Amino acid sequence: MAPASFYYLNHYVSTLKTPAKVAITSMFSSTNTYVNNKKLVIDMKYTNAEFWEVMDYKFIEGKPYTAQQIKNGERVAVISEDIKNKYFGKGDGVVGKYIEADNVQYRVSGVVKSVPITMLVSYGDLFVPYTVSKKRLQAKVDNGKVYGGYTCEIERRSAKDKI
Repeated sequence: MAPASFYYLNHYVSTLKTPAKVAITSMFSSTNTYVNNKKLVIDMKYTNAEFWEVMDYKFIEGKPYTAQQIKNGERVAVISEDIKNKYFGKGDGVVGKYIEADNVQYRVSGVVKSVPITMLVSYGDLFVPYTVSKKRLQAKVDNGKVYGGYTCEIERRSAKDKI
């Protein structure tokens, strides 16, 4: 068994009546970039807009990208504090600057406090809209099961709700 596909989570889980919000995120995948001729490995994730509403990140700079930016397919990103320091250096703000990952330039919209890799759902160095993924988001169906590289976090409407 594998994680669910974006299609499955978006079309079936997100449309359930019980959850208040469904945060969808890919598993992280590593990509290389270069800064001053030195290789830097960046762990990249794709998310929906609700991801930023459900998850509890501390923004050091800027803000998350919006549902409209996702819909428009804008190449925007939220980066971790660790990657900010490694890529841009410590110091001045980086909102509005560009970071390259997977041979694509992304405009930084926010910087979040880094979380440890042991927190698999929330961990990442670079978060970008799912609409800019190079991989196909269509479901892969095998023997009636929908699978892919995504997971979700569900926010309940009240403590009484069971999910």
